[in-house]
Amino acid sequence: DDYFLYAFRWSDFLNEINERKLVGFPAAKVTSLSEKFISKLNINLEFGEAINKITSADYDLIGKRCFLGTDKGNILTVDLDGFTILKLITPFKNTLGLEGNLFAINGLKFYTENFVVFGNEKGQIHLWDNEHNKEVKRYKLEKESLGPVTCIQLDKDGRWVTVGHRDYITRWHLESATLASAMPIVGEVTSLLSGSMTIVSSHNGKGIYQWTEAGELQTKAEASVSSVATIIGEVDTKDKVVVSGGSGHLVDVFLNSSRVISFLA
Repeated sequence: DDYFLYAFRWSDFLNEINERKLVGFPAAKVTSLSEKFISKLNINLEFGEAINKITSADYDLIGKRCFLGTDKGNILTVDLDGFTILKLITPFKNTLGLEGNLFAINGLKFYTENFVVFGNEKGQIHLWDNEHNKEVKRYKLEKESLGPVTCIQLDKDGRWVTVGHRDYITRWHLESATLASAMPIVGEVTSLLSGSMTIVSSHNGKGIYQWTEAGELQTKAEASVSSVATIIGEVDTKDKVVVSGGSGHLVDVFLNSSRVISFLA
């Protein structure tokens, strides 16, 4: 039952599903998973053409469920034991997206019990009751857009949500829906790590950036790849370890913002 722990990062899980392969997953399970998604989505969709892309994913390890956001605005709850779809909802059922379709579900994160957090192309972030398909809170600026949401990271204590946009990183208090800080950046945010005092981000480029929770840039380190796609690590400890992956199957390991090793995955 530990096969799903093999995925090196769940934000990359969606790419592997779309390509119908996942390192560490039994091939039969992955093929079955992909085919079930495609066939069941085609049956259940009410708007537009069939879904062809999973845009974001997260998991509930205790409940053995994963949550999948799609390009057509659906959120699926999937049982990890049987790879069956437990629930399918469409939060923006009556809202057209940028290309005439429903808003894609971006940066989907499991929060607690039946609640998830996700963003959309308008730069808005939503705390959503997945069980009753209703919005609990919305996080947005009143007068300006920060650009489409690309990724979301929840702190371990569940008090803060850090959001990557096309041109900004924002940090919000989850309960009050108030903006704590906004960091203008150059290049779309591809991945985030968030701790109580530190934020680490990667963009469409070689840089790994470390910020304070107030939004001040502390350090920048260069990866060995031309574009960093994802980062994982621990930033709430004295020695901060970050692992990045990107183009060319190269993996870099950083210790306190210094690259210590690179290897071919």
